[in-house]
Amino acid sequence: MDTSRSIERVGGFCCSVLVALYVIAGVTFLLLPVKASVLDPVGFANAYTTHRFVYRAFFLSFGFIAVFTFGAIPAISALVRSESEGLIRWSSNLAYLGSGVLALNSFRTVGLIDMRTEIFLSLDAEGQKILAAAPLVMDQHAYLTFGATGFYFLTVGILLFKSEGGLLASVGVMLGVVFELVVIGWAAASMPLLSGLATVGGVLIGPVWFFLLGQRLRDAGKVTASVPPAKPVRAHAHREKVKKKRNSADDDLLDDI
Repeated sequence: MDTSRSIERVGGFCCSVLVALYVIAGVTFLLLPVKASVLDPVGFANAYTTHRFVYRAFFLSFGFIAVFTFGAIPAISALVRSESEGLIRWSSNLAYLGSGVLALNSFRTVGLIDMRTEIFLSLDAEGQKILAAAPLVMDQHAYLTFGATGFYFLTVGILLFKSEGGLLASVGVMLGVVFELVVIGWAAASMPLLSGLATVGGVLIGPVWFFLLGQRLRDAGKVTASVPPAKPVRAHAHREKVKKKRNSADDDLLDDI
């Protein structure tokens, strides 16, 4: 199978899955009664015990977003690599880093949050304060998980503008801006801003962009598949042609004799 076609097919599939995962992540975030343990650790622990399913669905959705983003990045990068290979390599590596941290945070949280919540609620106020000071996740302010990945989306959108323009480029730039605003929202501890970004980015812009990307990559894969493979070049073709002419000349000489 042609390598580019394989990348496009895997990337298109991952983008299609990301459409659903972004919607799930956005909706579940809006349903969380307490959205940040760093702002209200006691309220978060109590809310988790009564809304366990919603919290776990939220964490798992982000974990799988990271996993399928890994599969989508090579195909997305191929769309704009010719515009600036150095920039797309740098930004895509940042996106891999951000997605890796997001996956680690999400799946680690799912594995440990039940035990941690039980321990937290059994402690006195001083013990809860000490435990809350040791966050369960890395990159608590989303510099890598959203900042680095958002920079990649922003880069892809700008390069798409440079090469072709259109809706795909516009939505990519908007998604990159939303991701960077999430970093600002966490730094400012603004839950209204984060809730608005979850609605705009998770439920609207993110799914639309990955839907358009998936469609584009699937179409590209079909075009690649429809191109017939080039005929193999025979080795020493010129030498065989010269030899054939020489044999023909020898036959003519023999006829003359």
